[in-house]
Amino acid sequence: MFRIGDFAKMARISVKTLHHYDEIGLFKPELVHPSTGYRSYHIEQLSRLNHILVLKDLGFTLIQIRAMLNEGLSHSELRSMLHLKETELTNHILEEQEHLKRVKIRLRQIECEGTHNTYDILVKPVEPQAIASARGLIPLTDDTFQQCADLATAIYQWLHQTGSRFSDRWYSLYHETTSESRHERIDIEMAVEVEGSLLMKATHFPSDQVKVWELPGTPAMAYLLLSGSYDRLWDAHISLMTWIEDHGYCSTGSTRCIYLRRPSPHEEPLTELQIPIEPGH
Repeated sequence: MFRIGDFAKMARISVKTLHHYDEIGLFKPELVHPSTGYRSYHIEQLSRLNHILVLKDLGFTLIQIRAMLNEGLSHSELRSMLHLKETELTNHILEEQEHLKRVKIRLRQIECEGTHNTYDILVKPVEPQAIASARGLIPLTDDTFQQCADLATAIYQWLHQTGSRFSDRWYSLYHETTSESRHERIDIEMAVEVEGSLLMKATHFPSDQVKVWELPGTPAMAYLLLSGSYDRLWDAHISLMTWIEDHGYCSTGSTRCIYLRRPSPHEEPLTELQIPIEPGH
């Protein structure tokens, strides 16, 4: 019989580890002295301890190892568990490789720009949303902002005329234009969130300019938050598109701007810029 300190040295583990294994019922001493509480171990227990250490090195938790040993798994059952662990570790490696890829991309952005990119870009699922919208092909002039405001006014007036309820969350949807005209005009759709019931009721209030429809959801929406002037929207959009391309995605729909907080004398505007994505081919 070996006292706990000698047995720990023989097994090349700490006394504290043996205490812990005893406390959780994983590996108990052969004998505990009734008056002193000293633990003693038999040399034949080394094989079980080594088996525990091997399974731990393979990535199994102590709780899993205890269950495996107590249940006396057969060779085929152990092989199945090892296959599951292999799959788990493979998935973990793939996730870590993706994290490493993102770190390298961020480093490259910093090195190219000479500064830290202030846009933190994430991906989230987005549910479908009923909206009322008005769309226009607007020339890029000093009057562009006012024409966008006119579209929003048309929506606002129609909703009031029909007695429809709506939220204070406004959107702008930027649709793709031809390469010849993209530097001269924008295809923009102003929108506001409305109740889903309006999708059916809207047919009773026809309008040449305003339509009510369901903005599609997506399982993957790349987005960033922009705090500050709308003048930075284009720069933020370029950063978002670059991130999508660098991470192996492609866009699947129009760019969306959600105006979470409009400008006021005391607060800067807060805008969420979104682009639906899917893995590139």
